[in-house]
Amino acid sequence: MLLRQLDLIFHIVSLPYLILITMEGYAKGYVKGQMSVFKEVFLGVKSNPEITENEFEKVAKETMQRFFALDVSGQLSRPWLFATTLYIWTAYECLAGDLWAASLNHATKLGHRVLNSLSGEDGEHTGLSRRHIDVGLAARHGFDLRKSLGSILKPKFNFSDFDGIQTAYQQAFGTCGALSDQYRKTLKELEEVRHLIVHRGGVADAKFVKVTKMKIKPNKTLSLQLPQVGLYMMSATMGCVSLLHVVDEWFIENK
Repeated sequence: MLLRQLDLIFHIVSLPYLILITMEGYAKGYVKGQMSVFKEVFLGVKSNPEITENEFEKVAKETMQRFFALDVSGQLSRPWLFATTLYIWTAYECLAGDLWAASLNHATKLGHRVLNSLSGEDGEHTGLSRRHIDVGLAARHGFDLRKSLGSILKPKFNFSDFDGIQTAYQQAFGTCGALSDQYRKTLKELEEVRHLIVHRGGVADAKFVKVTKMKIKPNKTLSLQLPQVGLYMMSATMGCVSLLHVVDEWFIENK
């Protein structure tokens, strides 16, 4: 399950490429009968074995180069780059939260560690604390919480921002994983860009300019570049790999 979630990052980001190629008519070689290019990528069903991955990649790059060359104003590429940026952050956030919860569900020791780090007030809204368990909560899990601590404690932590994810892993595993300063900085920027797109339609405010230090003035619409979004993807990928290493190392040491 966890490997599929990591792989989702690459599949999600490849979707806009497929849409553009389909629009230009390049998908005709990749489509045979009722077999769509989406089945080819997402289901692994081969529709035209004569076309190799290298050929498909070459066509994709040529299509993207033409697209951005024509889009001088950036009006056409902005929605695409905004959507891709949202997908990248969502993939990172989902993997971080699901991986954390699944780990605690599987290892009661981790759940106890996180539970013991919470204060009485922290556990109130979960129905679970070091001193009491809500009867209704226990009943929903068959009065056996040993395999559910991750799911129960997950709402206590904020997996929608980078610092919250780091805190959750620090509390459970004692570390949040080794991540270079470049990727750490880029992930925090990605988080801010994602929030700006979702909550302000990409229009910068004074807080965004101050926090990110990006070259944009308040009340101006953010303009993303393809290399920049590519760096977001790489940073999210490395962030996911870092979290997977944390979990993998803990389970190896605690066999």
